[in-house]
Amino acid sequence: MAFMENIEGRLAISYYKDIASVNPKHGVSLVQHNQNGRICVKKVLQRYNPEVYRLVQSADIKGIPKIYNIYEENDTHTLTLIEEYVSGETLDDLIKKVGALPDRKIIDIASKLCDILTSLHGLTPPVIHRDIKPSNIIITSTGEIYLVDLNAPKVEDVSKSEDTELLGTYGYAAPEQYGFGASRIQTDIYAMGMLINTMVQGSYSKEVPKGSKFSNIIKKCTMLRPEDRYEDARSLQAALLSHKEADRPSFLPPGFRTKNPMHMLAAVVGYAAIFSISLTLETNNQTSPIITWYERIFCLLIMLALVFFSADYGNIQRKFPLCKSSNLFIRIVGIILFDAIIATLIFFAMILGESLIIDLV
Repeated sequence: MAFMENIEGRLAISYYKDIASVNPKHGVSLVQHNQNGRICVKKVLQRYNPEVYRLVQSADIKGIPKIYNIYEENDTHTLTLIEEYVSGETLDDLIKKVGALPDRKIIDIASKLCDILTSLHGLTPPVIHRDIKPSNIIITSTGEIYLVDLNAPKVEDVSKSEDTELLGTYGYAAPEQYGFGASRIQTDIYAMGMLINTMVQGSYSKEVPKGSKFSNIIKKCTMLRPEDRYEDARSLQAALLSHKEADRPSFLPPGFRTKNPMHMLAAVVGYAAIFSISLTLETNNQTSPIITWYERIFCLLIMLALVFFSADYGNIQRKFPLCKSSNLFIRIVGIILFDAIIATLIFFAMILGESLIIDLV
């Protein structure tokens, strides 16, 4: 039976042809199925636990790339995986591009990761990822979050007092991954704390930021003893979501929401300029004071609308497809496009209203 499964596994793998090398050192490449044309990721592993991959394959967890095929070559002690290819931007690239992320973005990403970990840790036996870091998190164009690279996972074994293999990424790996105990589901909680810290600060740091709403969460996640950390991913998620109320958009106008003195000073100057330009505007209707002030007010509305939309007042941009893209260029194009649409709509409303006023007058 095992022989037949091995033959079937080899046959399934043979349908994929290499189309691009992604990481030759770690045996990662892009492949395409000869019959259905599906593009996938192929990984050839020298160090692996087949039980983990079979568990994940059968579970089909949302946020973990699907595992289509598994083939273990006993003679060479290698495992070949064919996984779903996920297109998007890594969290690492996003942080390098924009720096520290907004609080609501941090909560969104971390909360979705907690959902993924809850599913992983809920398997029987629980599967521990052990390599949660920015480069292993992909954000798709639609905002979906994927946790990739199950290259250092293990199943939880409560009977063991320490790990037999010391795997993980420096800075994100918990102390028990360096021989100070056995990996538990709290091992991934530690990495989540370091990940949140990186998103808050805009780069990796060992220091917990002072004054951040996430400071206490980061500290609890990264306690030295696993039992002092959050019990599970759901508990961490609850702590994150408890801050969502405070993360709701402020009703203060753009420039005042951060309560930064320099931002507020710049905002005062900017708004003063907008009101001054709009309310002293000279129009072609000098013979009609009503029309003149009517056009001035609409000019003010247009300028304020552009400021409020561009500054994402009330998180309004997430209601528009291009503006919520994780791609910075697409997002900027989207903002400019909708700014133009908003200005045009207000302008036509002004023209329509002006014609009605003229008829009445």
